[in-house]
Amino acid sequence: MPEEPIIQPHRRPDDPTVPDAVALIPAPFAYHRAARHLKGLAEGVRDRRVDFFHLCQPSEAPVPWTLAGPALGGPAAVLALEKLIVLGARRILVLGPCGSLATKAPIGAVVVPTEAVSEEGTSRLYGAEADRPLTVAGPALQGLEAALAEAGIPHQRGRVWTTDAPYRETRRKVQEFQAQGIVGVEMELAACLAAGAFRGVTVAGLFVVSDELFALQWVKGFDNPGFVDAFRRVVEALPALLGSLAA
Repeated sequence: MPEEPIIQPHRRPDDPTVPDAVALIPAPFAYHRAARHLKGLAEGVRDRRVDFFHLCQPSEAPVPWTLAGPALGGPAAVLALEKLIVLGARRILVLGPCGSLATKAPIGAVVVPTEAVSEEGTSRLYGAEADRPLTVAGPALQGLEAALAEAGIPHQRGRVWTTDAPYRETRRKVQEFQAQGIVGVEMELAACLAAGAFRGVTVAGLFVVSDELFALQWVKGFDNPGFVDAFRRVVEALPALLGSLAA
């Protein structure tokens, strides 16, 4: 039995309720870009602060959706995830940019992670084993892929590497993870998968390649039209993607 913590996530009297399915966008630039875009597509969208992050959701929508973020890095993302759970979330999609370690996933490619190899610390505190990848549940993975196909968004499955320290993505590490077949690198998924499993909720990931490391040099693409267009298409499909995320 895990030890009972002294501090528990809790709901304040003025906190909102969120839908069953929520998109958690940890990277600040990606969260704000997605929120601006969805505000232009839906009426009555409200953006409010909850604890240290924001919630963005319409007052009415045919298919409910909610964005949460930013919450950069594993510790912050899991703090946000814990709060989202007490507000009502049971299916959480971790969405945002990632770096690519594979030539088959250039800037603008959409990656659906099957597993996250952890090189961060938060997941250990939720029971993850140091040498064992965190796995995305099959039904969530299949639902997400079906919704992407329905929206006409090309994508590929792949394993990702979760790191706490992007400035320590060394050439040696990139080569080691490439040899393991790792497609992308990001900062939150392993921690969120571990916390989700601990709390009994569904967590999946969806990333758009924003930069490349596979040639052992950094090629930035955060404003590249390929990334901007692919991220926009994913954001526009978000209600359907959240609806497909099977528990």
